[in-house]
Amino acid sequence: LRRLIERDTKGKKTIRKSEVKWGYVSSPLGAIEHSTHFDITHFLEGRGKEPVVLDWGCGTGMALWELADTFPRAHLYGYGHRSFQQWKTERVTFIQDVGEKGERYFRRIAKKNGGFDLIYSRFGTMYHAEDELKKTGEYTGEQNEKYHRMTADHLHRLSQLLKAGGKLVIYPHDNPMFGKEIQRQSTREFTLQRIGRTIIVTRDK
Repeated sequence: LRRLIERDTKGKKTIRKSEVKWGYVSSPLGAIEHSTHFDITHFLEGRGKEPVVLDWGCGTGMALWELADTFPRAHLYGYGHRSFQQWKTERVTFIQDVGEKGERYFRRIAKKNGGFDLIYSRFGTMYHAEDELKKTGEYTGEQNEKYHRMTADHLHRLSQLLKAGGKLVIYPHDNPMFGKEIQRQSTREFTLQRIGRTIIVTRDK
């Protein structure tokens, strides 16, 4: 049990207990929840019997396997810039690609399912701009303004794939441009929340 601080409707701070996995970093899903400070399982429990989930930069995909055990009717997708032998499973759809092709595929998936309930990434979005810049020979090994701009544009496109009430959870987030872009739109469509190095974007409508 983890002790968490929350505020009640009057703004008073209280302590509550919650059965979450954040401290159990031996679990792949628990490691993600621990890093992001976001209870993925609890959130998805409130999103119906068939939530649509994308792990961007899924690695071996073991976190998605855990979600498949908990949500057997969920539509689970993993994306990575290289494949792993562990991807051989019928319970999760894994996609290996770099750049625009991967994004086009997930736009089709979002359209088919009415959007994603959750898109999360632990380190995965860091490599998108790097891969694109390497293709054009422009990568210098530094996170310069162009790198940040490309990453911000990529994250903004991912946020457009969310359902109403859906969330984009990104760790680590060190890109000032993306935060400013979401804040510019927050009064119309998105709400931005920061928890340490995690950014959580909720699509309001």
